[in-house]
Amino acid sequence: MSPLQAAQYVAVGLGAFLGFGIVATFLAWVSGGC
Repeated sequence: MSPLQAAQYVAVGLGAFLGFGIVATFLAWVSGGC
């Protein structure tokens, strides 16, 4: 695996993790969980 590919996988994984966190926080806020 080239360094560029590794960086791409890390960026995609981090983006998916952050996106999931934002969605989970939004859903918890909408449902009155916060």
